[in-house]
Amino acid sequence: MRLWDLLELLGKFVVFVCKYGFSKCMRTAVCGLAVMLLLLTWHYWRKRRTGRSADLGFYSWLLLFPAAFTGMSRIFFQRWSIGLQSGIHILGDTWVSGGYFVILLALLGWWLAGKHVLSKRVCKLYCWYAPKMSSHRGTQDWQHCIRRVTDGDRRGLARWYLKRARVYISGQGISPYCGGIFRPYIVMPDLYLEPMGESPITGVEQRSSSSEQRSSSSEQRSSSSEHRSRGSERFCKGEQFYREREREESRGNFESAGEPGYRGWGLTEQGKTLLCHELLHLKSGHILWINLFALLRIYWWFNPLVYLCEKLLRQDMEQACDEGCLYYTGVSEREYGRLLLAMAARQENMRLAGAATFLRDRDYHSLRNRIGSLRGKCGLRKYRLIHRNLTLGCAALLVLGVLTVGATSYPRYTRMQELFLYDEGLRLICNDTPQLREAVQVVDGFLQIDSERMDACLKELEIEGEYVYLSFDTIMKVPGSGGCGNVGMIEPGNYEDIFYLRAETWENDLLEFCLKYLL
Repeated sequence: MRLWDLLELLGKFVVFVCKYGFSKCMRTAVCGLAVMLLLLTWHYWRKRRTGRSADLGFYSWLLLFPAAFTGMSRIFFQRWSIGLQSGIHILGDTWVSGGYFVILLALLGWWLAGKHVLSKRVCKLYCWYAPKMSSHRGTQDWQHCIRRVTDGDRRGLARWYLKRARVYISGQGISPYCGGIFRPYIVMPDLYLEPMGESPITGVEQRSSSSEQRSSSSEQRSSSSEHRSRGSERFCKGEQFYREREREESRGNFESAGEPGYRGWGLTEQGKTLLCHELLHLKSGHILWINLFALLRIYWWFNPLVYLCEKLLRQDMEQACDEGCLYYTGVSEREYGRLLLAMAARQENMRLAGAATFLRDRDYHSLRNRIGSLRGKCGLRKYRLIHRNLTLGCAALLVLGVLTVGATSYPRYTRMQELFLYDEGLRLICNDTPQLREAVQVVDGFLQIDSERMDACLKELEIEGEYVYLSFDTIMKVPGSGGCGNVGMIEPGNYEDIFYLRAETWENDLLEFCLKYLL
């Protein structure tokens, strides 16, 4: 096959992919729109009720994923959907189908580029903890936080997964965030680190200048404690500013002594709370779901409601981790609310592809919702029981939705048994009539024709011309969409010498494979 013929064949296949893919996407978008409206109605109704569970809100958005697989559902090929199918086919025959895929590929490339830039940015940060790194004083804080959030994990799977995570330290004023599905990581700002009392390598006391700084810091904190309670003192804003100045001076002493930048530094009480928050993201599988939802948003990029659903999903996700922090860390609602306000006052908005941030939105309504959701706590055992039941219930609904979609959908492809007879002008003469079925049989991809019955069939149909064309083995995806198959060019009266129009080449085999399994 010449290059020009190959490009022409590839171009026809691309046109078919655009038309078929566009019609399939529109069908899923209709089903997705119906599910979105139901979920949004339920979300705003649930928002007015007290004692709502953020985990339930987060898991409910996952019911949108089965709707993305309804492109081959039989419900769209009924009488009520004739007008819908006609409109979709009309749009598919225009430039709209090609434009849809151009924008989709552009958005997908932009999202992947954002993930690549984020991974490069993270790799340049200082690695404070890694699974194979030699332990230091700060490792104790890391292990303590893991023990907190995995309390009650009998099988140890969550603990095994979290221990594979890496912790990076950023010197910029950013919000903590986490990412990575197979190689999880957490990025913490150095604002919530403080030097430990001993050197991590030699085990001797640090310099007297560092001791003087800690003593002066403790004096200022003791004077500040006269105006606030001991628990909330750790979360006050003034202490953060002072600790930032102390940290810069102490870090200079560490680096002048030949030690790595943050090695041996421990977490403040705020830092432990923030680290537990990010660990809960990793433990709950939020990174996987927000990446999948980002792909769903790209797939339905033309639907404005999908952006609202993604925003609400992230809000429910953050509130679920806020709720978990209250139980696993023991911090009070007042202290955690002050931490949110302090972060909002110091951090900038962040948009990170495929990552979960502690403070993504700083607007008034988002902060009010997060602080307002910090309700009175029940017991830790009851919280774990509620969380487990919600997880199992939503997982059952998700599996039920997938099974329902699979049961009501057409097969991946259907090898049509019908025979189509055309004249020389490629006009359809008959479609799988009993006379044609008795005269022709398909055996292993080839035609076997009974001469007497075929002559009688052609005579009855009053066909004139030197040749007729018989189409068979057509692949159907859904009613009205398909292709490939084969066509036999038959000379009436000479049924032994049949010319098959489909060439047995690897290009045709590849196109047939793509039509069967990739579309």
